[in-house]
Amino acid sequence: MSTKLTTPATDPTGYHWPRRFKPGAKLHPYLADRCRELVSHNFVEYTLYTILLALRQVISKTGMFDRNNPTVITCDKELESAIGMKALHVTEVR
Repeated sequence: MSTKLTTPATDPTGYHWPRRFKPGAKLHPYLADRCRELVSHNFVEYTLYTILLALRQVISKTGMFDRNNPTVITCDKELESAIGMKALHVTEVR
């Protein structure tokens, strides 16, 4: 994991700012189980970039998207439980 310090001046998008999963967040174990190379059960601080990359890998690997409209993510039961949505548009992922 990179420990490079980022600030609003060096990363105005916030994609590389450190963030923490809230205690009990369902998305953390969901990603840790499915994308072990990026997310660990024993570590709770990640950048938004890392989380979005992990989500993308899981969605692509499992085919959780509408083949007629790949910008629509169709959640499996566990992801639905983790984020509280059955489906969403890629622009809603943040």
